[in-house]
Amino acid sequence: AERHLKTNPDSPQLQHLIGLIECQEGRLEDGIAWLRRASEAEPTNIGFRVILVRALADAGRADEALTVAGAPGTSPPEHALWFARAEAADAARNAIASAEAWRVIANFSPRDWRAWASQGNALAALEDWPAAAEAFRRAVEINPAELAIRLSLAEALRRAGRNEEALAQFDLL
Repeated sequence: AERHLKTNPDSPQLQHLIGLIECQEGRLEDGIAWLRRASEAEPTNIGFRVILVRALADAGRADEALTVAGAPGTSPPEHALWFARAEAADAARNAIASAEAWRVIANFSPRDWRAWASQGNALAALEDWPAAAEAFRRAVEINPAELAIRLSLAEALRRAGRNEEALAQFDLL
């Protein structure tokens, strides 16, 4: 890749490849620099941006990853960017951005119980207990055997003041 880069130094594809290799080899900062160059050279390449966001998060730069992710659109390629944004928001402990991203993901994939559970966790971090309970309820409807989600639902219901509904969750275990 480096040999080819000498003859084509402005190739975003080669810059991206070198960035991936550097990250794979544990040289995150060098990898991020290459990935950033590729992403800036092709700002409409969602794949380049997704990998840059993930590398930044892996390097412990979650706030920066969240900024780079931005607010993606709704095209199918941008779904991956929403996932990267959600993970970066979780790592940055930004519950507002996390709740927004997981809401979008859950709407993209309404049968994904993990997306609903993650949205519930973000809403719980915001102490929006009624909304958290609804998200956990959706997750439980999709995957009723997942004990941790049912317990999270019970806790959200309890904190929302819906004690009888919370207790009823234990009858379903």
